[in-house]
Amino acid sequence: MLKSYLPHQLIQFLTPKAVCKEFGIPTETLSHLRECSKDSGKLRGPRFLKDGNVILYRRDAVIKYIEQNMFPEESQKSQETKKLTKLHQA
Repeated sequence: MLKSYLPHQLIQFLTPKAVCKEFGIPTETLSHLRECSKDSGKLRGPRFLKDGNVILYRRDAVIKYIEQNMFPEESQKSQETKKLTKLHQA
């Protein structure tokens, strides 16, 4: 499967070590998320490609995963709390 990709396309893919280096997600965490995905049948963690023993992540999938799993900033929490309080008071 990997042989069908051109070199410029493979640049978009990262190994688990490269994900760790670039985004700070430990390789052990990525491995755990893949195992949980396999066990539950539901994707946990960023989407990945597995070809034999080679595991690759698309950079944009890692970014999307991080953005979706970030806690809201404190100011966003405060605004959401205020909105909920107003709704309950109405």
